[in-house]
This record gives sequence, structure tokens and C-alpha cells, in this order.
Amino acid sequence: MSARPDYLVLVPPSLERTAALFRAMALAKQSGARLMLALFEHDATLAKLQTRGFDLPAYLDGRRHELEQFASHLRREGFTVEASLHWGTPTTKYILAEVERLAPELVIKDVHVEPLVRRLLLTGQDFELLRRCPAPLMLVRSGSHNLPTQMLAAVDPLNEHLRPDGLNARILEAAEKYGMLCGATVDVVNVLEPVPLKAGSAYGFLIEEYRREHEQALRQLGAEYGVEERHLYMLAGFAVDVLADFALTRKVDLILMGTVSRSWTERLEMGSVAEKLFRHLDCDVLAVKSDVSA
Repeated sequence: MSARPDYLVLVPPSLERTAALFRAMALAKQSGARLMLALFEHDATLAKLQTRGFDLPAYLDGRRHELEQFASHLRREGFTVEASLHWGTPTTKYILAEVERLAPELVIKDVHVEPLVRRLLLTGQDFELLRRCPAPLMLVRSGSHNLPTQMLAAVDPLNEHLRPDGLNARILEAAEKYGMLCGATVDVVNVLEPVPLKAGSAYGFLIEEYRREHEQALRQLGAEYGVEERHLYMLAGFAVDVLADFALTRKVDLILMGTVSRSWTERLEMGSVAEKLFRHLDCDVLAVKSDVSA
């Protein structure tokens, strides 16, 4: 593959066709995108056995052959595919390094769902990738449709100082691109969080003015990106709750959100709306990250 891949797909050690791979295949079929299948492995036991004579290089050669055979089946189906094996720990470090090296349009990864509560079951690695992955990251649930049909883009037009480097623009550009690619309906939502003032207080008019400003900003943002007003929604409440409920009601199968890098102390103290929301969702996620740390 002479050019950089369009999609970097993180494949499981089992080398099975999972939901993430089916999503990548479906998108590639629509767009002609190039795929890179990347397998990141490390086994502490095998690493220790190497000191006792275990032929680790031969083992890795065998795994590369298995991965190449796996990729060859996709090539026979008409896809442009390369494959790469990476050995080392922590695997997240190697994933991020490969994303930096390849600069793909999209990284696609499987994520599991907690069956009893039907929520995304994200690992520590998933959250670390959400925080640090420089490329858009799509987390795909097992059992997801090959292509989403109902998308939701969460924006915050009046808080650009908290969303550096035009993050709203990045979210809506991605929504437009993948919405058209998938033939999906795209709704755009802004959440108006509660203001610590009673409506009947002397400052009640400020709340109404605050609401009108948000509505106007959302309409302006929608007009700028060609989103019809019937697909613009202003929701009131705490973002985590109302977005999760809205996604469930609208049967959303992919939500697009922005994430901003934070220091570990900031995450410890306050976390992020995106990370809290991901714990309550029952749909796929496309995380778009700013170039600038907050």
C-alpha cells in the first residue's frame, strides 16, 4: 500500500471478523477506502519464556503469517488491505505511535456492551484512546449494523473557548461526511445545562435570554453546515442524562462527540462529559478530537 491507509482497524488476537471490521468493510465498500489491519499483542508469559529458550521471533513470524492470510481473504473480496503486527507493552503506547505514523482518516475499534444494563463496557485502553488518539476514533459495538442509519452529533456552539480549534466544525464535518457515506439521518443536538437560578427569581429573565442565545447559536451553526431546522434539537438538562435518553428515544446507532485532552489531575477532579456519557450509551461512538489540549 503505497499511500497511507484511510482506515486503521484494530483487529483482535482471535483474527475473527468482528463488528469493527464489518463496519470498516462497509465504509470501504462505499468509499473505496484503503484498510490497514493492525494487531497489537504482548504476552508476559511468552516474553519470560524467551529467556528460557522459547523462539519468540519464530512465534511472531507465525502470527504475521496468520494475519497476512486473514488479510488476503479480504483482498480476494476486492478490498485494498495491508496488515501489520506489533509486539510490545503497553499496547496503547504502540497503538498511538502507529496512529501518529500512519495519520489515518479514521481508527476503528471494537467495544463491548454490558448485557444486563445494555451500556458500553469500555476498557482503560478505550478511555486512554478517547483522550489521546489524534485521529477520529470509532468504537463499534458487537451486533451493530454494518452501516449506521441514525446519527447524532452533539455540539456546543456557545462554548468555543472550551472547544478549541473549531471542534464543533470538526464534529459537523465528520457528521456530514459519514452521514452521506452511510445514507444515514443526522440530528444535531445542543444541551442547555441547568442554571442555578429559579425561574421565578428576579434573574429569571436571564435564564430565558440564555436559552434564546443558545437556540440562535444552534440555528446559525446549522445554517452554516446545511442542517435543516427539523434536525436541530435544543435539549434541557444535564448532558449525560439527556443525551443518553435522546439517543435511546431516537434509536441512534452512532453518536459523534468531541473530546478535549486534559491532564490527569483535571480528569481526576472533574472527568469529562464525553467519558461520563460513554458509560451510559447503548450505541456506537465516533470521537473527534481537537488538536489543542484544554
